[in-house]
Amino acid sequence: MGERGHQAGTTLRFLEFELDAASYRLSRKGEPLHVERRVFDLIAYLAKHRDRVVPRSELLAEVWGGVTVTSHVLVQALHAARRVLGENAESPSVLKTIRRAGVQFIAPAIEVPPLPSASFLGRDAELAAIRQALARAEAGLPQVVLVEGEPGAGKTRLCHEVLVPLEAAGASVHWGRCAESEGAPAFWPWIRAARTATSESPYPVAPQSEHRLAGDLGPSRFGMFDAITDWWRGTCESAPTIVVIDDLHRADDASFELFCFLAEEMRPCRFTLVATFRPGADDLDPHRRERLSELAGRSASTTLRLGGLPSEAVGEFCRAVQPGLSDLAVESIVQRSGGNPFFVTQLLTLSERDLGSGALPESVASSVRNRIEALPSTSRAVVSAASVLGREFDSDLAARMCGFDSEVRENAVAEAEATGLVARSGDVRARFVHDLVREAVYRGLSGSDRGRLHHEAAQMLLATGSDEVWSEVSYHASRAGAFGTSELTLQASHQAATQALVRFAFEDAIVHLSRYLEAATHAPDLSDVDRADHLLLLGRALLAVGDKQESRATLRQAARLGGWRYLAEAALETAPGIWSLEAGKFDLEAADLLRTALAAIPDDEHALRAMLGSRLAAALVWAPGSIAERRELVATARDHRSAATSRSARITSGLYDVLALWLPGECEERLGRIEGLLAEAQALQLPEAEVVLRVFRFTTLTELGRRTERKRELARLSDRLEVHPLPEALWYVPMLRASLATEECDWSAADEYRAEFARVGEALRDLNFGHAQAGFAMASAFHNDVCSDFIEFAAAVVDQFPDFSVFRGAWALMLAESGRYSDSRECYSPLMSELQAVPEDNLWLLTSALVGECVATIGDSENAGLLLEAMKPFADEQPVAGYGVLSWGSVSRVLGRLARVISRPALAVDLLSRAIEQEQHSGCTNWLGYSLVERAAAETSLAGEPTAGVVRDLARADEIADRFGIPRLKRAVRESGDRPRST
Repeated sequence: MGERGHQAGTTLRFLEFELDAASYRLSRKGEPLHVERRVFDLIAYLAKHRDRVVPRSELLAEVWGGVTVTSHVLVQALHAARRVLGENAESPSVLKTIRRAGVQFIAPAIEVPPLPSASFLGRDAELAAIRQALARAEAGLPQVVLVEGEPGAGKTRLCHEVLVPLEAAGASVHWGRCAESEGAPAFWPWIRAARTATSESPYPVAPQSEHRLAGDLGPSRFGMFDAITDWWRGTCESAPTIVVIDDLHRADDASFELFCFLAEEMRPCRFTLVATFRPGADDLDPHRRERLSELAGRSASTTLRLGGLPSEAVGEFCRAVQPGLSDLAVESIVQRSGGNPFFVTQLLTLSERDLGSGALPESVASSVRNRIEALPSTSRAVVSAASVLGREFDSDLAARMCGFDSEVRENAVAEAEATGLVARSGDVRARFVHDLVREAVYRGLSGSDRGRLHHEAAQMLLATGSDEVWSEVSYHASRAGAFGTSELTLQASHQAATQALVRFAFEDAIVHLSRYLEAATHAPDLSDVDRADHLLLLGRALLAVGDKQESRATLRQAARLGGWRYLAEAALETAPGIWSLEAGKFDLEAADLLRTALAAIPDDEHALRAMLGSRLAAALVWAPGSIAERRELVATARDHRSAATSRSARITSGLYDVLALWLPGECEERLGRIEGLLAEAQALQLPEAEVVLRVFRFTTLTELGRRTERKRELARLSDRLEVHPLPEALWYVPMLRASLATEECDWSAADEYRAEFARVGEALRDLNFGHAQAGFAMASAFHNDVCSDFIEFAAAVVDQFPDFSVFRGAWALMLAESGRYSDSRECYSPLMSELQAVPEDNLWLLTSALVGECVATIGDSENAGLLLEAMKPFADEQPVAGYGVLSWGSVSRVLGRLARVISRPALAVDLLSRAIEQEQHSGCTNWLGYSLVERAAAETSLAGEPTAGVVRDLARADEIADRFGIPRLKRAVRESGDRPRST
């Protein structure tokens, strides 16, 4: 080479650094450093041309590859490079600026063949597996790579080995290490990862709506997670994107949930999500283990389990590092390390004599403590203080915690570096070389020393005046013990909890609020109202993470301390919301708390009484025999609403009134109420209320068979959710589209929409989405004439939801359609007494229709007559499951079948003609075909032989069956001459 530069495949060693340009790696004392690509290129170029001063113009031309940039960019890159190298421009040891000439690399350097890494000997299979996963992601199939291993197994280094060269080649790689500083705020690893992608954070602060409808906070976080997923998906458009979450076992709960969400929700794009974690870590609780196990079982996941290295690989590494090491010493390291790469490198710091004489410490921890003890007292104090701050720490802060100035701090860090325990990562930033080192130092402190240092850390952080330190201050103040004060813990925990709630980091909020309430027990002057306020916040956060039982206990405690207003708040938080009201389930505890609150609040609190009454009425929807109480509650709530001043509160309580009195036979009246509330919600610009009302309106229009209006309403709902994506309702648009597609026999579109709403509903953990999926599955089995394949599925659903009458009716239908008439009768007979009573819920009509199908198929004349009389008043309606989930065609069609069973063919013809007209109007093509077949059979019975009309009906039904692919309808056409079967 004409110019002096290191050869490819060699490592340039200078000071305590090693630079490998070919592998795009810069390390300090063997620890890889995170370096931005341009900064690395700048260091590498200067190192390559270290025999001369490199002009600034040359650096701009060569390092930036001809891209036009200003000299200011070079200044920033040089500053960043010096920060990585731990130097400053005034006293450089590596990069020296020569005024008016350029920059020169001045550190003494030697070129050496690169030593093998203890983390990589014997890891060829793992490296290949990661590269294969990345190749699949490059092809547009998102991947999840889980790298697990005990401390020191080389998890992070494995990722560096593969990903750093890819980053140099143009891949977009983003690193987020979890909680290296103790008490880090929620979403910290994700924030760190995002900072390398853009200056704009994708983690928005999104406070709750003043008029929240759902009764849950969880879905709101879903909306934020969904937006973040879209943001990361957008980064894949220009280059493959790889996000690494290092030490996932240490992630805050919100960050862990976001990792799982992205892993499950990232649709086709060039994205890879990588996590390293310790499988035996205390932070990896059963819930996290289960979630990671689920992710590992997905087809797009790769799991790598890093165990100990083979003894041959350990020996090879030892001899490469210390060529003269004896076989006895190597064998000792092999045995003592168990093949753990980190243990190997630590044990190699011991002398040959110690290794061979049996003086080897019992563990690496004792080795670390021995080296700490050997430090001067000032350095030992700074390192001890640093262990309280976390693996990565501010060395200046650690020194000030001990009362030392910057000069002492610099000496302390240098002396700790010399032991191999600490490495610099910036001007004042440093880090322990491994978390095991930090743990060993921290555990070596006495309880008194720990408390004192935590208190000092809290005070020093508080003195910065930054709003970003409250989470850390809360952590340290809570661990200060006798050195701390309840006042500081109360202040910091309150601020940190408030910030966590605003960011939807509910798990963090629970931690901080629990700290606050613990500190409150030592603050006798704190008022009960203050305690009640924080108990209320804690109850809401617990509810958001799904801990309903603990949430209710906490909310009741808030009510006991705060009085009737807190009792009312607790009752409203506990009550199921419009989206969280699970079909078929009655929450007795929530209803009792609402009743207690209603009895306690003053009569003149009109808005609150209206809301409580309406919520109680809605909570009683599935309670047996509750119709009279619900009507009374709704009427009383309306009286209070008329006296209330807040229009928005009136609209919200009105929504619950509609839900509470959702009964068959009242569709037109209900539609009028919905449209009135909808107009008010639009006028007041209440998007949540508008979304709910549009879902209500769509469902009511379905019951009335108004096809054209339904499609317009669905378009409006979709537009509204585009502008205001209410998380709880996101799965309703594809679900309602699946419903329309099913009625129109567009099976491929129906399947596509079902998959879409299943994905969103599952991510939301909405139990009602599961009901919808089960309903679609059984309806599909019915039309495809494969009911026998779904008998076990239907039975399992009934076992899971024994009080859900629709599923019992569907199970009976699967049995009847499979020819198991006795089993079907045994299944539906217990329902008959319920179905003959006054309808009490909005599932009565659908259950009656399903049982009516069974009765007609079997030929059960006794129950056919009973059902005919009970259902006749609703002949012009369509039975609908849930909020527009699934229509079962016209009630008149079922009534026509029942009339045939009791030998009333004339009535059957009239009812079926009515059904045909309704189903044509509503667009229910699938049910129209069945009504034509049934009318043909009824007219044949009436005339004694097939008429021209019968032939036309059958021909039209046959054409529908062929055109849209409906096997059961095809069979029904073939069997059209059969009389109703007898038992």
